[in-house]
Amino acid sequence: MEQLKKIGKIIPKKSSEIKHSKISLGFEKLDRDVFDPEKAYDKVADCGVKKVRLQSGWQRTEKQKGVYDFEWLDTIVDNFVNRGIEPWMCLCYGNSLYTEQAKEVFGAVGCPPIFSEE
Repeated sequence: MEQLKKIGKIIPKKSSEIKHSKISLGFEKLDRDVFDPEKAYDKVADCGVKKVRLQSGWQRTEKQKGVYDFEWLDTIVDNFVNRGIEPWMCLCYGNSLYTEQAKEVFGAVGCPPIFSEE
């Protein structure tokens, strides 16, 4: 088998050391408490990404109809911004307030209210 010829070296940079990059990362399942984001911030920043998609979960944000609470995301957003990473939100999945079947699904995934009268 032919060996590849070494043509250079990649020197890793942290997100705060990079001005622009097309590399982004999905930071998902925040609404389901399946991992501790505190343990991930530095690791994400060490990857050199400049943007992070936060799948925030509609069901955790709107627990009462018409009342939206994004406070639980403040720390997450602040942690990324402080590391030079731009977060963008994806308020997604379903919500059992509007779709009965979402009560049976972990995180209401796949239960958007497309058939709701509201």
